[in-house]
Amino acid sequence: MPPQLSVIILCLVLSALRISADALTNIHNTKRNLGRHYLHFLKEPSKTYYAIHKHQLSVDGGWYRFRFNHVNQSANTKFHFTTHDLTIITITDCFCEGDGFTVYDNRLEILDAHSNCGVKNTTECRYFQRNPEYCLKSHHFCSRSGFLLPGFHDLVVRTMNSPYLAGTAFIKLERVCTLIGSLVPCCQSDMSCSKKIHFV
Repeated sequence: MPPQLSVIILCLVLSALRISADALTNIHNTKRNLGRHYLHFLKEPSKTYYAIHKHQLSVDGGWYRFRFNHVNQSANTKFHFTTHDLTIITITDCFCEGDGFTVYDNRLEILDAHSNCGVKNTTECRYFQRNPEYCLKSHHFCSRSGFLLPGFHDLVVRTMNSPYLAGTAFIKLERVCTLIGSLVPCCQSDMSCSKKIHFV
């Protein structure tokens, strides 16, 4: 074989080896970056799966159905609205029992809907129910109500208990009246409370 041809073949072999080495390095770096991304994905599921958005609530507009996230994380929907009268806010777990929440208004805690209520430490979903009126009255589900003064409100729902790691709950607002010496939703006086369900 001529010396010149041997040199050319040797150069081609060395170039192929160098390209292979560079390709292996790129593959290794890609796997390492994907691994880091995957670990980030596992550690922060709420940022991966949920994008928080705002939704306006209407007083006496019925129930608003919303999704919530893992324990110690905020629901994917924030609620904002303005009231001109004293208002009752009500929140209830539903579907599968065992979930509980804390509700914040303008960053101040206003409702504890997770302590001493509902069924705890279960993943059996034994009392499945999709009707918020039923869930509100059932001792199997955590529910709470409280009063809101007139003004602007910015609500955040934080998950405190969630054996299923995520789920669905309901929230509603109702104007308050005095009936036989008690503060109750005005719609109760003429049985006109809305049972409409809004999906947010």
